[in-house]
Amino acid sequence: MLSTDKNLYSLKRIWQETKNTSLALPLILLGILSVPFSSVLILPYYLGEITSSLLLGSSLASIVPLTSLTVIILMVGYCIELASNNLAAHINRKICFSLTARHFSGQIRCSLLEFLKFDKSDFEGTISDVLELLQTQQLYILQNTIRAALTTIGTLAILLHYNILLFLITFPFVIAICVLPIWLASRASPYIDREPQLFAKLGNFLGYIVKSRQLLHFYDADPVLKTTGNLTDELHHAQTGKWWTWNLSANVKLTQNFMLYALLLLGSGYLYFENHIELHSVVAAYVLVTMATPKFDSLYKLYNYAQSSSAAYRTLDRLLISPGAKPKAENTAIEPLKSISLEFQNFGHHGQDKLLFENIALELKTGEKCLISGESGSGKSTLLDLLLGLKQPSGVELRINGKPLSNEQKDAYWQQVAYIPNPDLMFQNLTMQQNIELYGTSGDETVSRSLELDILDDKTCRNLSGGELQRLSLIRALSRDKAVLIFDEPTSALDSKMQHTTFQLLGALEDKIIIVASHCQGIDPYFDRVFEIEKNTLRERA
Repeated sequence: MLSTDKNLYSLKRIWQETKNTSLALPLILLGILSVPFSSVLILPYYLGEITSSLLLGSSLASIVPLTSLTVIILMVGYCIELASNNLAAHINRKICFSLTARHFSGQIRCSLLEFLKFDKSDFEGTISDVLELLQTQQLYILQNTIRAALTTIGTLAILLHYNILLFLITFPFVIAICVLPIWLASRASPYIDREPQLFAKLGNFLGYIVKSRQLLHFYDADPVLKTTGNLTDELHHAQTGKWWTWNLSANVKLTQNFMLYALLLLGSGYLYFENHIELHSVVAAYVLVTMATPKFDSLYKLYNYAQSSSAAYRTLDRLLISPGAKPKAENTAIEPLKSISLEFQNFGHHGQDKLLFENIALELKTGEKCLISGESGSGKSTLLDLLLGLKQPSGVELRINGKPLSNEQKDAYWQQVAYIPNPDLMFQNLTMQQNIELYGTSGDETVSRSLELDILDDKTCRNLSGGELQRLSLIRALSRDKAVLIFDEPTSALDSKMQHTTFQLLGALEDKIIIVASHCQGIDPYFDRVFEIEKNTLRERA
């Protein structure tokens, strides 16, 4: 059986995230304050008093003050509950935004080797699906946990005040209503844990099919349909297991509710006819339990949502990339970047016999513009990874300002570097300007005019061509104030005119180290130094 701690992990995480918003105390106070003013506790007392007054022959006019007071109390309770719900919604938005920001920050700053540990579908679909789930289920947890728990305790306390026998009749069923369905629901955890990944795999596969539908005309559709069927079957199996288990626990809970009502009615009726309890107490107790039962049910629903949210948080934890996770040494800072040097004897990919580079010695200084050329597959991108410190195997020495770069200093190094891969990271559902602003800049109008791209257009990146996306990437890169700009095939999707415009813009930059890996022809004049990868060596051309 899965541990309760695993299923309730989200409650711990939600509490931690709520404390980070500095709004935990107001939420707790409003939650506590809303309970004594709630209709669940006020109306049963009111109906009991009205019944008592009518049995004693009181006039209708005599109950007007109590009715007016009850209405006022209920209105106050409604306002408190509304304020509590609005505050919970505000906290939920802040939490989801914080989670999104942390994941985005981790992705754009992590090492390539760290990033490649994950499936691409994880980042394309899983995070957005998980955050969407948290938006709804986490909100319910924030709004109802305190109220449901305190209402349950308050109901039992009031029953004990009315009659100890009523309390003894009700208490075991309340415990059973809370515990047995939750125990049954815990059996769904293995299915819930798998659901986010299966949703992401199926969603991304179907998305790729839609994007590539024209190409599919030229291929046999049977393998595609078979894969779709397999992914759907996996998801169906997980969802069937989850919902079958949840439906079983829900039906058990409903049966227990019916048994509680019946037993309470019989027990209170017996106590009344035996003169152990007054009629108005019977009415109040029965109304109280029937109104409080949905709150008992809320505890069950809270557990269901805690299960799903725990799986969602574990998924986020698995995908959270934090380059600063290691303990920081005291000397992690580096001086303003003036030079980069790379030196090693031999280098090849791990597990492969083929030697990729040998006898490499490269040093670049501020103000130099460097072109690294070579045929496709010659190792240009790998050389950039070595210069970035994304790959730093034994024997490869990367020096910054003449000093070896330690693992603890990489984060500080990356803060001075703008790396533009191919393709670059773009959020498809955001506009061009929004994608630029994610990097803390607003874009350079001069650069955007030179590259003939209106970044203020409301089109989302999903509707841009490959060339437009590459020009947007260049505009974003050139508007960032970094000491080093490293481009991997920055003009592969551009025509000849735009290629030369791009390199003219790079040539106009001063006081920066610019490194471009490209196989474009005729661009050597734009660079101070030109290197060519040929037969495992890096040769500088005159």
